[in-house]
Amino acid sequence: MIRRADTASENPGPRAVRVALAREISGIVSARGLNQREVAALLGTTQPKVSALMALKVEGFSLDRLVMYLNRLGEDIHIVVLPKPPEREHAHTWVINPASVARAGG
Repeated sequence: MIRRADTASENPGPRAVRVALAREISGIVSARGLNQREVAALLGTTQPKVSALMALKVEGFSLDRLVMYLNRLGEDIHIVVLPKPPEREHAHTWVINPASVARAGG
């Protein structure tokens, strides 16, 4: 799935990226039918923290931690930095899951 991480402003900052990653984690958890206790054990955290994460409350979750969680869920992370097209005024940040894009027909 493509998650535009800069919907709040042209300069999204790390919070928007963390929310986009939390959405990916939530989608993976839902697709696998896992309950919060199972997710907590898999991620090495507590059920209340999983609950907060599923609610996209990313305060207290670093970008590093969210990347680690995705790795523990069996997901590879690729970070690609590209030049902004000259016709666009501002650079954007995106979180893209190619598998979700393929399933969605995008």
